Amino acid sequence: MEVDWDSFYAQLDETAPPPPAMLDMEASGFGRDSYPIEVGYVLSDGQTYCSLIRPLPDWTHWDPQAERVHRMQADLRGAMLRGLDRRAVDIEHARARLTTLGPAATLARGYAIVQRVTDDPVLPVLRSAAEVAPGDRLRVRVADGVVAATVDT
Repeated sequence: MEVDWDSFYAQLDETAPPPPAMLDMEASGFGRDSYPIEVGYVLSDGQTYCSLIRPLPDWTHWDPQAERVHRMQADLRGAMLRGLDRRAVDIEHARARLTTLGPAATLARGYAIVQRVTDDPVLPVLRSAAEVAPGDRLRVRVADGVVAATVDT
């Protein structure tokens, strides 16, 4: 399943600062004779760019150790992204379950939350008909609003 990262990040704390811009340059080796082979960046707004650099004819240095490090970095980056994708899917499944089981979804299916109106600012939720008497005032919450009611019998 492909993760919609824009939606994922939109659900995060909107007060968090944006991520910093990142610049990455890959080189042919670790020594003085190495040369750039790739450059890429990610801006804080999510824009990205990556390009290989065409070597000049006299750029001949290639360090096998650097190649192994770059391969390890690429493997690690891939594993990390796969792990993040799995976690994002897990989070999406949990969000969907919570949404389905939440009070708004329950109300949308036709149920109501009934509270007995009292002097207490926290109104008790009615769980049994035995909890009310004729004349008691009720607050009935349905999917699209609240209805006031009075117990007749």
